[in-house]
Amino acid sequence: MSVDNEIRIPGSKIYFNDANQDGFFSACKCLFGSVDKNCDYYYDNAEYTTVCPGNQAVQTALQNIGLSKLYGKVEDLKELIILADQLKNSADNSVRVDAASKLGEIKNESAVPLLISVFRTARDQGLRGAIAKALGSIGDQSAGPVLLEMLNADIEDYWTKIAVIDALGELKYKPAVEKIETTLKLASDSSLRWAAVTALGKIGDEKSVSTLMGAVGSNETCGMRQGAAGALAKIGETSAIPHINQVIKDCLGSGKGYTSCDVVSLMNGLEEGSPKVVVPVYLEALESEGVDKDLRLWAALYLATQGEKSSKPVFQRLLRNSNDEDIRKTAAIFLGTFHDKSSKPELIKTLKSDESARAREGAAIALAEIGDKTAIPEIESAIEKERDILTRFRMFDSLMCLKFPTLCGREDIR
Repeated sequence: MSVDNEIRIPGSKIYFNDANQDGFFSACKCLFGSVDKNCDYYYDNAEYTTVCPGNQAVQTALQNIGLSKLYGKVEDLKELIILADQLKNSADNSVRVDAASKLGEIKNESAVPLLISVFRTARDQGLRGAIAKALGSIGDQSAGPVLLEMLNADIEDYWTKIAVIDALGELKYKPAVEKIETTLKLASDSSLRWAAVTALGKIGDEKSVSTLMGAVGSNETCGMRQGAAGALAKIGETSAIPHINQVIKDCLGSGKGYTSCDVVSLMNGLEEGSPKVVVPVYLEALESEGVDKDLRLWAALYLATQGEKSSKPVFQRLLRNSNDEDIRKTAAIFLGTFHDKSSKPELIKTLKSDESARAREGAAIALAEIGDKTAIPEIESAIEKERDILTRFRMFDSLMCLKFPTLCGREDIR
């Protein structure tokens, strides 16, 4: 067997045999000196194998690095053992921090007891923060009580406290809601309060709605209001819709001094929210000319991707009335995604007479998407008149799609 497959732990060597037998991963072989012995094992299913070494020397060796048992894909167990050994036994704190982070990335629940054990005794805030994050990433609920216990103990160092709150949010650990709400209400640090708001949204407990409604109000900073808006959207609180709309107007309107990061932050928060909240919020934002354009374009994409039929009349109005050529182009393209021939007259009007080449291009794309071959003469005429070279090329693509549907995978066009 290749030396590359060797895993050294105190008292033994463990080798993994990656051979696949009848769809099952084979178990490990344990070598003690020159004596070859098979480990006891059993299979959970065709993809995962649980390895329970029956030999006491191997069991002791695993316990020396904080692992009482192993489970997961066999090819991942080698890395798990190495990282566990580093976390428990390395004298270099940076190595331990890195090992904790990587254990969170591989997401193997075998590491949870070890992570909890080290977390309880660690004094370095970087290590405790890395372990808390790893526990949140792995998602094992057994970590919830330990993390909450740490939070209740009023952690002194700032970064560990944020990491613990983040982890409780990732675990969606509802018993932590009351303590996290208290942190949101009493903390003065904006980053800590942001972590609390975000965690409450991920946990999704309706009991926290009242606290979040307070955080979305006009007395808070825009950053906090945006975080609370995203949290309320995740919970699916429809009574928050007008408040979220007001946050968008107050914080992402023209002349408000916001940054692109502010826009992305709100979009990310809403993207994970319930459609019953996000759809009406985005419908209003889409028609608000004074709101950030990137947010409006993102709202259009969300609504079209959702197939939200209530957005069709909004796209029609924007195509006719918006002063922004990018908004008109986007409205045209997404009207096409409904495959509704009733939009054809408005799109042809845009194709013929809109002053913006971008909007005309969008209309041609939409007509091809609708798949109505009666639009072919209109697109041909528009190509002849079009002076913008790039727009002509894209119009030609739309024309070819209608004339030869198989070229664009549209066998539905007849």
